[in-house]
Amino acid sequence: MINDATAIQKALSKLDHKSIERTIEFVKRGDLKTIQIDEIKASLNEILSAYGAYAKSIGKGHHLFRAMKHNPDEERFHSLTRIYPDPTYLTKLGRANRKHQAMYYLSGDCVVALHEVKAKPGDVVTILECVPHDDLSPILIPIGIDELLARHGVKAGGDFPHASVRIQELLKHDDRNLQKYWMIDEFLRTEFLKEVTEGNEHEYKTTVAIAELLLSYSIPPRRIDGLAYPTIAAGWIHANVALPPETFHQFYVPLACHRVKIRGLRPNHGFLLDREIGLMSKEIDDDGVIIWPDQT
Repeated sequence: MINDATAIQKALSKLDHKSIERTIEFVKRGDLKTIQIDEIKASLNEILSAYGAYAKSIGKGHHLFRAMKHNPDEERFHSLTRIYPDPTYLTKLGRANRKHQAMYYLSGDCVVALHEVKAKPGDVVTILECVPHDDLSPILIPIGIDELLARHGVKAGGDFPHASVRIQELLKHDDRNLQKYWMIDEFLRTEFLKEVTEGNEHEYKTTVAIAELLLSYSIPPRRIDGLAYPTIAAGWIHANVALPPETFHQFYVPLACHRVKIRGLRPNHGFLLDREIGLMSKEIDDDGVIIWPDQT
């Protein structure tokens, strides 16, 4: 991913408005039931390689969460393999993954993790809480995070101003390339953050193509580790992260599992929990075995 003004201007200068418009129009008008993901990637590669959004480092020490519903006959999970995505059962496209391809989708908030699995009253769910080891911090490409922060009146942390501010500063006095950048940015946000209903998973072909291209870029000497984007299932109240499996295990270790039962829904995307069912793991061993308080 390009990260300095000269390189961004050079890449954008190779494009013209018409070529960007034609590419975007081709992808938007394509029949996603028949078109192949690699065809979309081939079309988008040039404009996305010129996309100048800075990657950002997630806050050090920030915990991430992933949830999994229990089957009716499962009182508790015994291994993290039950919570980690299993390629065997990934028979549909996801926002950033092909069929039978694992991608770790995690949330920056445990409540959001429950929304991601569409938890409803009566469901028993185990939430996996993960922590970065040794204060490592993955490099993520933010998609729509500026809009998420703006909705809640929050400023980006650390030394990172909003991506839009940084691009404006990098390309000041270069209105033509700024216009090209914003065209690509709007397309990227609109497509990647679209809501896809059950049964229409073919619409994820565009988002998978976008994810694969962005994850193939790098900021020397670091590669891009993952993507950060607003949680769609919970109405943009927090951010989600998408990480390839090997990247997840490089940066994060499991801290604890929390078993909960949903008793009801609260306003503003909250949940009521059954206190009698709640249980927190005692330990997770190096093999991913979950040890509960009444086990030795």
